[in-house]
Formats: sequence, C-alpha cells, structure tokens
Amino acid sequence: MLSLVMLIIFHLVTYSWPFIPGHVEMHNSSSVIAAELRVGCNTDKFSWCEELAPVNVYLYYAAYIIVIGFAFPIMNITVTTLFSKILGPRRQGTQQGIFQVSGGVARMIGPIAVSMLYTEFGPRMAWNMEIFVIGATLLAWCFFYRRMIPLQIPSIDPEICVMPTGGTKIVPNTPKPRTMSSTSASNE
Repeated sequence: MLSLVMLIIFHLVTYSWPFIPGHVEMHNSSSVIAAELRVGCNTDKFSWCEELAPVNVYLYYAAYIIVIGFAFPIMNITVTTLFSKILGPRRQGTQQGIFQVSGGVARMIGPIAVSMLYTEFGPRMAWNMEIFVIGATLLAWCFFYRRMIPLQIPSIDPEICVMPTGGTKIVPNTPKPRTMSSTSASNE
C-alpha cells in the first residue's frame, strides 16, 4: 500500500499542472533550427503543445529516482509474497508462471497504449490514466485488505466427512477394533 501511495505522489508532483508558469518550448518543421538542435514540442505533430506547462526537470529526476527507486521493489516483493501466501500449498509454479506472463504481456502492451495516448492527447492524459489505474488499485487493496490472508485449509474429521455438493456423508472404511471376546475365540 505504501508503494501505491508513493506512486500517486510521484504522479501528482510531476504532473504538468495548468497553473505552473511558463510554456514548453515549441518548434515546427519550418523552423530554421537544425533538426538535431530542435528541443521541445513539435507543433506540426502535436495539437496539445500550446496548453502544456513545463515540469521542473530536476524535480522530475529527483522524484523519479527516490519514489520509483523505492516503490517498485517494495511493490514487487509485497505482491509476490502475498500471492504465494494466498495460494498456499496449491500449484504455485503454474500460478506464479501465469502471474509473470501477465506482467510480461502488460510490459509489452502498456508502452504501446501509453505512447498512442501520449501522441493523441499529450502527457497530461497519460498521467491521468496512470493516476486512475494506481488509484483504482489502491482502492481495491483497501477494500479487499481483510480478505488477503494466507490460505487456511480446514481439518477434516476422519470419522465423518461432509461433502460440499449435495451434503452426502462419507464414512471412512476403517477396520473395527477387535474386542477381547473375538480375539480369544480366534485363538482357540
């Protein structure tokens, strides 16, 4: 939960708020500046350049190093540990494999989706989407916090076992203990 809060703080601190003074440097293809020296937002490609306020680059770098540097390792350790505890003695290899594959697919699709969002709407919309996803995850974490407990397997009474479907009772086939009279009769 701490890492999710840290990520929301990072996104809020590095957001391109409209009240930040100044504007991002802009250029277009008709600029006389050499292509390798062009810095800023290309107004020929992006319609959102004029509305964009600059974020302090030193604030961004410091927040990125501190927050992302702590939040991701904390989240990775916490989520994988919690997942293994919730699974319990089930087939952890398969479940952890599915967990890792889903993370890999997200790392393939995520950059493509965010870059399309960025190209069309600018960095504010990409930040809004990330804030929304992290906020929804944080709310779900808070809502389901009491349910995130290690798997508890109930003990089964060997004398009688009630099956969950249909309420059928199964009595185990155990040998009956011998009495004194039956053992003495068999010895004679």
